[in-house]
Amino acid sequence: MSEAQLRVGDARQRDVGRGIARIDQKTMQKLGISAGDVVEIVGKRTTSAIAWPAYSEDQNRDMIRIDGFTRKKRGCGHKRICRYTSDQS
Repeated sequence: MSEAQLRVGDARQRDVGRGIARIDQKTMQKLGISAGDVVEIVGKRTTSAIAWPAYSEDQNRDMIRIDGFTRKKRGCGHKRICRYTSDQS
């Protein structure tokens, strides 16, 4: 299982309610995931989201963009660093 710790940012309006996590290319490669794969998001609780490529301005910033509903489900507040894992090999 691969793991990364990322800073949390707000999802853009077009992504709200879609269950996606915008992750930069470097982190996706580290986790061994591709667009459309499901990632586990660990905070006080655990939830999952669909990995999707980060916007160009978010590349190499060690951040993830998820909506408020997903943040609330995992129990990890805005701009906190939480763990993101993938069981992909």
